[in-house]
Amino acid sequence: PLYSWGPLIHNPQVVTFLEGKGLRVISDSIQVQQGDRVVIRSHGISPLILQELKARGAQIIDATCPLVKKAQDRISELNREGYQVLLLGDHTHAEVQALLDYAPPSRIKVVSSMSNLGSLDLEKRVGVVSQTTQGEALLREVVGALVFRVDELKVFNTLCDFTAARLAAALKVAKEVGLLLVVGGRESANTGRLRDACREILSATYQ
Repeated sequence: PLYSWGPLIHNPQVVTFLEGKGLRVISDSIQVQQGDRVVIRSHGISPLILQELKARGAQIIDATCPLVKKAQDRISELNREGYQVLLLGDHTHAEVQALLDYAPPSRIKVVSSMSNLGSLDLEKRVGVVSQTTQGEALLREVVGALVFRVDELKVFNTLCDFTAARLAAALKVAKEVGLLLVVGGRESANTGRLRDACREILSATYQ
């Protein structure tokens, strides 16, 4: 059997196509037997789950995005160095859910908005890492606010350049047309962000 830990991508048509070829989407390590192959999707996986899969004898095929791996490494590094970690992103997103396990729950907090940041008890030493598909605006705003609230601030830019370039291109198109269609999976954070950003420029934007 060939498994993937969660849907490989947020595109239901592609996932259905792959399932038709024999790929089985799973979310529980108990389904895995000795020697089974498990693909780790681009969003990454919790180190605790990875350990469980290896303990069950799974063959791991790691398709984690390199930028997500960078975010994983940076969170681990900040935790080792004693920083309180702020992870900018959507708490419900698969990437964020996996990243949260790279530091103890008491040492990492998710920030999804500036109002969310205002309610946090901050320590003197704070490190910032971002979900790779987050917008640049939130990172700039959070860092600007933290400079005046903490004694020591360490920031890692883990944003995806490709995502930023696609957003810039979409915003340019939104200024030039009368109707804009953003095509993508309903569960795709990237698609939703493109839709919302373009809609601020052109109300006739639809997903």
